[in-house]
Formats: sequence, C-alpha cells, structure tokens
Amino acid sequence: MDDKVKRALDRRMAGAALSAASKARILQAAAQRKGLRSVKTKRILIAAIAAAVVIATMGAGFLVWDMMNQSVSSWQSEHPDAVTKLDLSQSDAGYTVTLDAMFGDTRYLYFTGTVTRDDGEPIQVDQLENESMPEYKLSRMDFSIADYTIPNADEAPTSAISTRFLPDYDQTDNSIDFMIKMFTAADVLGNGGQASFTFDSIDYEWQGEKKEVKGNWSFILDTTHEISGEVIHPEQTVTMPDGAIILKNIYFSPVDITMDWEGDSHTIASLMDHGAYLLLEDGTHLPIVSHWAAGWNEETKQDQAMVQFFPFNMGLGYLGPDDVKALVIGDTTVPLFE
Repeated sequence: MDDKVKRALDRRMAGAALSAASKARILQAAAQRKGLRSVKTKRILIAAIAAAVVIATMGAGFLVWDMMNQSVSSWQSEHPDAVTKLDLSQSDAGYTVTLDAMFGDTRYLYFTGTVTRDDGEPIQVDQLENESMPEYKLSRMDFSIADYTIPNADEAPTSAISTRFLPDYDQTDNSIDFMIKMFTAADVLGNGGQASFTFDSIDYEWQGEKKEVKGNWSFILDTTHEISGEVIHPEQTVTMPDGAIILKNIYFSPVDITMDWEGDSHTIASLMDHGAYLLLEDGTHLPIVSHWAAGWNEETKQDQAMVQFFPFNMGLGYLGPDDVKALVIGDTTVPLFE
C-alpha cells in the first residue's frame, strides 16, 4: 500500500475504538485495492475506509453508509480552507437551530447545521430509507420554510432551495444534523449577497406519528465564500435520436455535478428518458436525475437547459474531471476530456 495512504488511514483510525485485529483487517482491505489511478482515487479510498472505521465502531447494524454524510464529511475534511464557519443560532419553543458552516461555488451553496433540544432530552425521529437506493438515507424530519432569500436569484432563470435532515444513528442524544442546499441555473452565487431563512415549524415523525414544533427561527447572513470546485467548457456536440445538442459547461461543484446544454429543450430533456449517466473512471454510474430550463440564447436561437446528476455524488465526495471517463446515453458512449 502507498505509504501516504497508509499514514492517512492510521490517522483516521487513531481515535476509533477498534481492536488491533480490526484495524489490521481494514488496512489489509485497503491494500488489496490495486492500481490506484490518481490522488483523487486515493482520497476516495481514504474516505471510504474512514467510513468503514465508523461502521466498525457502530456494529453490524450500520453496514450501509449514507451518501450525504460521506460526501459532505469528505469535502470538508479535504478542503478546510473552503469552508466558512458561521456558528449562528436561534432558539425558540425549546429548540435551538444552528447554522454551523457554509461552502459552495457559483451554482451551489451548502449550509450545514444542527437542531438541538434545549432541555437535553433526546431527539427521536424515524429514519427514511429508499429500498432501491439503500445508501441514500434521511431522517423523517424537515423545516417548514415560511420565507427564504437566495442571493442574486433574480439574475438566474431558475433557482431552488432544499432541506434535508441527515440520518440520526444516535437517538439518545439531543441533536440532529441537517443540510440546506441552494442552487441557481446561472453563475450568481459567487457574487456574495444576503441569504435568509425563516423556519416556522420543525416537523418530524416518531414511531409513525407525525409531530410539529411551532416556532420562529430566522437567519440573515452574508454569503461571501471561497469559490471551490471546477468548471469545464467542452463545447461538444452530441447527436441524439431527435437531433444534435451541445454540451456547453460541466460544473464540478463540491458535492454535485451539473451540465449546461444548448439545443432543442425536448431533446435535452430526453437525456433522462435515455437513462443518461456519467461513467466514472472506476466504473461507477452517476445518473442524471433532473432537468431545468435555463433560458434562451438569442444569438443561436436555441434553448438552454441544465441537468443535474445524482445528488451528493452518491457518497463519493468531490468528483472532478479526472474522475470522469464518459457520458453514456442509451447505447452511445460519449468520451469526455480526451
């Protein structure tokens, strides 16, 4: 095994409650991964083994990692200088909502945070699992958003916000983690500006019963941040059954990938109908999951649209151009970055 990888794994396992035999087995499993192609692949390996360490300390009941925790933790640990600490808290109705940190690029802003019960009693919430995608795990908890502001959203044809509560593996403590994700179909989130959130309830389920905590938790914050990730401009023509479309840009955001296309809007949307996916260098398939209108090019008289791939990069952390081999559309493979 590469010495650098071994030292990194040793550091990750240093604080874990593992026996010497367990640590040896994890290192042996890592050593069996031959032919690592890049530093990025090594980083994914380190992150994956770190997840194995957590799994080993939790027991066999947690043999499935969750995508959001894996990707976000991987990004934050590998890019500490790109994470803006916030530490903003609002308390009401016996609960404190804290925005811990922010990171992103020009298309995405990610906010991590926690909800805490002020009386110290445990937060207990049912867990949501998708049978077809067991790695994608969530807690059955969400905010009711009374109001929000996405900075510079009026300069983008499309914008959206989503909230997700991460899996809660320890239901004996009084806190639970969440993530807020903003995105725009234009490069406007790198310009700073104010974001705001007003939550008027925390909704959750426990043992199948729906519960609601009414209150007011409001935040206004400046979104100036270090722009991270990479943008590639292929200007690559792709022939589809319904005609040709042009791949204009690929955004490798911290934990998401999007593509900008130009051409007939129905042809671009048909990428999903054809089950298009990114083929990664290690053979992993990252599918397209959504399509958004992104405007009209008056000069070329063509529609513009954006497609998004599976969120949080399916738990693989940051993926860049070196990690992507091709775009596969039905039976057609379109090489990228050659």
